[in-house]
Amino acid sequence: MTVNVTRAGCSSGTISANPNPIQVCDGSGLGVTALSWMSTGTAAVEVRVGSPSGGLLAHTGPSGSATTGKWVGQGTTFFLQDVTGGLPLTAANTLATISVGLTATGCANRTGTLTANPNPIQVCDGSGLGVTGLSWTSGGTTTVELRVGAPNGALLAHTGPAGSANTGKWVGQGTTFFLQDVSGGLPLTAANTLATITVNTTTAGCP
Repeated sequence: MTVNVTRAGCSSGTISANPNPIQVCDGSGLGVTALSWMSTGTAAVEVRVGSPSGGLLAHTGPSGSATTGKWVGQGTTFFLQDVTGGLPLTAANTLATISVGLTATGCANRTGTLTANPNPIQVCDGSGLGVTGLSWTSGGTTTVELRVGAPNGALLAHTGPAGSANTGKWVGQGTTFFLQDVSGGLPLTAANTLATITVNTTTAGCP
């Protein structure tokens, strides 16, 4: 045990991924990246996936490189482990880590449509609030969310590429809904907004 601690304290390493983030345009939420690493004070290292003792990606000398398959998801973390002399796969022997992200920025094949019915909503009770039904479809996605007020606003629905939902009686004048691509854990940002719709209210036709 003393030997393990001493070796881990003397060794160091770095690991990088290229690309990071990975552009994923097929809606799978999975991508491919190439990893490279180097270390000092070691004789053997391993790259593990997800944890110090996770799936083995590579076993090499002090430095090396490897390309993943198409299985890297949002937030996949790689661990560079010192295994010199049979050191255990524990956090104490982790030399470096890297977390890989995904992005759909620059993808041209993502599409989305979002409709509301009725729009405008007839409100005759003086509350200024009404109910509407929303429907959406998307292409190049696996998972979408309907958010209220902003790309990261309140969650109304989480579905596959298409779906529908009814609101409660809380929709006011100018309420905007955002159809967000969240395939593979994509972040709730404007870059992943597929469509928006603004819903209005009216008293036209009220007795």
